[in-house]
Amino acid sequence: MARFLLLGYYGYGNAGDEALLYTISSCLAENGHELGVLTADCRGTERLLSFCEVRTFHRTSPLSIVQALLWADVLVLGGGSLLQDVTSAKSLHYYLGIIRLAKLLGKPYALFAQGLGPFVRRGSKEKAAKAAKGAAFVSVRDLRSKELLLEEGLAEVELVSDPVWALPVEKLTANSAGSYLLFALRPWQGKEERLVGAIKRLRQEVDLPFVFAAMQPELDLPLAEKLAQKVGGEVAAAGDLPSLLEVFAGARLVCAMRLHALVFAALLGKETVAISYDPKVDALAEELGLAALDISEELCLGKAAADAKISQHKIEAQKKRAARGLEFLVKLGRKLDGKS
Repeated sequence: MARFLLLGYYGYGNAGDEALLYTISSCLAENGHELGVLTADCRGTERLLSFCEVRTFHRTSPLSIVQALLWADVLVLGGGSLLQDVTSAKSLHYYLGIIRLAKLLGKPYALFAQGLGPFVRRGSKEKAAKAAKGAAFVSVRDLRSKELLLEEGLAEVELVSDPVWALPVEKLTANSAGSYLLFALRPWQGKEERLVGAIKRLRQEVDLPFVFAAMQPELDLPLAEKLAQKVGGEVAAAGDLPSLLEVFAGARLVCAMRLHALVFAALLGKETVAISYDPKVDALAEELGLAALDISEELCLGKAAADAKISQHKIEAQKKRAARGLEFLVKLGRKLDGKS
């Protein structure tokens, strides 16, 4: 069995990234592979992946990183928008640095279901493309990322869906009839007052309780508390992935700003309004047939809520593509085992 070392934004309490890790790990464990994870919270990751044996390594310890790479057969940058510099140049340098170390130690690496960019600094796009060219396998989760790599001269790029589309939600939650309107929002460039005004207007149009959830509590919880206080409503402080999914399961309609909040809502069959702050949200909303409301403009939530149904056909297409993407990883494991 192959030893997979998973690297992502793991251990920081971001529900989307924890769902990524859960889904990828479930697939690899079911196929008999060994798992290692570079994480900011070793104990938390072990709790999340308690269904299988996993080795955890602290992602900020140089010694742990070296030990992890020496243990592994392959490094997988697993899901998410890891190769971008819009949050900071430091993040991109971190992931590219570990790739360089893997190459130095003679370890292959794969880019899995990546969303590349945005890139705002000179040379960042070229550095990311260079890393992709050296990978044993490359898959991306959106067409824009594929086009970027093809333009940079990469010959083979697989287009898959975000792995969270393969999340076994039926094992983690019991879907229920919706009884409230759920907001999964995040702060962004000081535009929070636009959200306050839009939600106040929606309050006059919708006769449902309002609930505010934090996908990444460290960043989102202060905003959720502020909105609940100004507009009226409850804050759902879910402590783990199953608890958060239960919050989504109880909603009638979801207003989602974070990408994986859109995915959770769709998987649970909820009507959904997308609020865009990033091209990745635009891309997913377009694929799902939703109009993405721009956080920089006036938000008409009531109008969007009237046309918030996601086609089951589109959801099934995403799930199928996600399963296909995971199968590529399984095939890589077989190749490393010498079985294919």
